[in-house]
Amino acid sequence: CFEAQLKHGNAGQFVGMGLDIPDAPLLNNRKRSPRLAEPSEKPLGEWNSYDITARHDTVELSVNGVRQNFANKLPVTSGAIALQLEGFPIEFRNVWLEPL
Repeated sequence: CFEAQLKHGNAGQFVGMGLDIPDAPLLNNRKRSPRLAEPSEKPLGEWNSYDITARHDTVELSVNGVRQNFANKLPVTSGAIALQLEGFPIEFRNVWLEPL
């Protein structure tokens, strides 16, 4: 799968969990696409907006309106969607899935 990172301090990082992200460096045994901008997260305890757009073989990530990542030529174009964060409490609100 691919992971759009939510962890505080890393939101906007795009990680290949056993799948290739072309041209992304291998860090800690995973392909990780570096962020395109400085972190745009709000302080801990405040709500963040995270927009994830997946179209064909391309994914774009924006955190609080700032484009943080873009990856294309991905090896998969469909699959399940899951929300998770390990090790810390997290809350989600206003989650929408919209067909493109």
